Amino acid sequence: MLRVARAKSAQANLDISWLRADASALPFRSGAFDLTTIVLGLEFTAEPGRVVGEAHRVLKPEGDLVVAILNRGGLWTLWRRLKRLVVPSVWRRATFFRPDELRDLLRARGFAAQGWRRAVHFLPLFARDRVGWLEWWEAIGTRWMPASATFVAVAARRL
Repeated sequence: MLRVARAKSAQANLDISWLRADASALPFRSGAFDLTTIVLGLEFTAEPGRVVGEAHRVLKPEGDLVVAILNRGGLWTLWRRLKRLVVPSVWRRATFFRPDELRDLLRARGFAAQGWRRAVHFLPLFARDRVGWLEWWEAIGTRWMPASATFVAVAARRL
């Protein structure tokens, strides 16, 4: 991932320093950042509470954290959970969370959720077709079936 990120930033002529580090022991001083993000990362860590705790440590007081997960009950996630039983996959060792588990994890590590967004209410079988009804189904799912969303993002504030 770092190799791809470096190549993309170089191609876009962006001056970005990339660093490989353990998310549960970040090499930054406390209170160094206004914003931190964890996007599809908690699924792959042995100690998600420790990772969220590190995000808290490196944030300034009242700094913001954005976390995105694949909802354990989401349709895409259910598909991945079944598929990984028979097909080699990066998702084989992933741990998926429910939104309430993420909320509790954030709260336990000193964050208050500020806003939630949910998306992807259909199985991956249909995504490739880009059938016109998918947008309609997504709108219905967002409004009436939020628990079926696969992608869940939350903005949280450090207390």
